[in-house]
Amino acid sequence: MEDFIKAVIFFCLVEMALLEPVPDLVIGRTMKDVEGAEFYAIDVIGLGEMMGYKVEQHNITTTDGYLLKLFRIPDSPKLLNQTKKKPVVFLGNGMAATSDVWLIRGKNRSLAIQLADEGYDVWMANYRGTTYGRAHVKLSPDDRKFWDFSQHESGIYDFPNSIDYVLNVTNESSLTFIGHSLGTTTIFITLSELPQYNDKINLLIMLAPVSVWTHQSPLRKLGPVFSNILQNLLEPNGTIELIPQSSALPALFKRICFPNNIFDLCFLPFDLLLGKDHYQLDKKNFVAYNCHYPAGVSAKMMYHYFQSMESGKFRQWNFNNDFDNIKHYGQSEPPEYNLKNIKSPMIIFYGHNDPLSHIEDIRAFIKKISSKTISEPVRFKYFNHIDFVTAIDVKKLVNDRIISRLNQFKNLSLPFLQV
Repeated sequence: MEDFIKAVIFFCLVEMALLEPVPDLVIGRTMKDVEGAEFYAIDVIGLGEMMGYKVEQHNITTTDGYLLKLFRIPDSPKLLNQTKKKPVVFLGNGMAATSDVWLIRGKNRSLAIQLADEGYDVWMANYRGTTYGRAHVKLSPDDRKFWDFSQHESGIYDFPNSIDYVLNVTNESSLTFIGHSLGTTTIFITLSELPQYNDKINLLIMLAPVSVWTHQSPLRKLGPVFSNILQNLLEPNGTIELIPQSSALPALFKRICFPNNIFDLCFLPFDLLLGKDHYQLDKKNFVAYNCHYPAGVSAKMMYHYFQSMESGKFRQWNFNNDFDNIKHYGQSEPPEYNLKNIKSPMIIFYGHNDPLSHIEDIRAFIKKISSKTISEPVRFKYFNHIDFVTAIDVKKLVNDRIISRLNQFKNLSLPFLQV
């Protein structure tokens, strides 16, 4: 198994080495800003403006000093004459992603746009270490200490501080939280460690939630092996940046994978991690998407996920030695998050072909929490982990279902069931 993973890594490195010199990725606000660039990304404000939507930038400083950008779509051009107060929706994206993922599907398929058109006040979060969170009051991204965080820090600082800011600006007492992948993991940490935030979230909509691991799958065996290889190759404590927003991945696919008709081979690592669904894979826009994603993450955050795969437990960072665990936690093993503290009502959407969010793991998670819960599969049997934001039919399969559930919630007709 380890030899197979090494072969995949070697293949990727060889492909990258075969690339001619690749120009830097250019990030701009308008098409004029990126004129002439081979690889470019329009930022989230520009994406909104291109579709006719005003996107506001809001800046926050977390309790531990990270400077994060929040983005807001306060109105829809379709509802400019609407005067009634808008319910607040807060979007939390997946690992190494930014607010861009809620807008890159265009005007007719992007969840943030659909929500704005439905009359919601839409806020989009960003994590430390991503393109919209690469600053600190004291530290530089060039410092190892800057990258010394896992999802735990995002759960106890990034999301709580962001939620408080949003509620203060909107003068609301609670909001609806919609999260995908890491966005679900992070809010679970928030609600487990800071249970007072249950009162600030009136509804959780979880897309491909990741927490406990009970299902035995090839990924659970591959993940820790892959993590061990990365730690040996890179930095064992994870205090470095991985996969920043750059032109490397777009160039790989544009210059090697597509022209040589080896896309399936190039995409194999993604299939192993996310589940194989080439039916919903938008190859036409794939290179453009990769100019937005990935957009940076600490190695430690990724290692933390692999630790969970190996242990099967939803718990804090494991220093992998008794001395440091006792120093930080007062015990030789890291403490598990108290999922019983999660009480906000919850709707879960999951894919049948998602190795990171298997139905067995979801059922085990539901048994551990205190929330009233509805669990709903996406009606497409090959639907995988990343399809929740990039699928060709994401509007019909996911977004429209989310809005339907939100309407039920608004009308007090949501049939909560304890699964």
